[in-house]
Amino acid sequence: MNLTHLPASVSQQPYINAANNGLKFGTIFFVGVTGSWSLFDRGDSLAATNALYAQKRSTEEQFTDTRQQTLNDATHSLNLIDLGLRALGVLKNEYAQQQDDYRRVQIRVSTGQAEQIEVDDSRDAMLDTRAQILSRQAQVAGAYYSFLSAIFQDPALANAPPFTHPR
Repeated sequence: MNLTHLPASVSQQPYINAANNGLKFGTIFFVGVTGSWSLFDRGDSLAATNALYAQKRSTEEQFTDTRQQTLNDATHSLNLIDLGLRALGVLKNEYAQQQDDYRRVQIRVSTGQAEQIEVDDSRDAMLDTRAQILSRQAQVAGAYYSFLSAIFQDPALANAPPFTHPR
């Protein structure tokens, strides 16, 4: 029982009684305690408790989902970094091979064994591979910063000025 109202009161009242035996004087004292409660209070409390438990479960599920999404984002970024670094290794080996080919073609042109077009083609292939290397390096750097952001270690946030609410 949840009492919502429990007043107590005491009062007195003088009286005069003119009965058969004559006048009588006295004081009457009244003492009372009253209480009240809502008949449906248990239902309201139970509903409020159930709502709080449902909200708690929802918040826990959101936390679990957010944690899993963070882990997925970090893992995805690490996979992109790994793939990008492997591709960079292949491109750098290809670029080194193309540099050697370019030097050999230059020597062959200087001795009259090849045409200038072969030098131009070799140089174009080498420059194209160099552009691919630069593009892949940018992709790896982007994946690296995505990883840092996913694990809440973003250097831009570390160097950002503190937020102050405008009043």
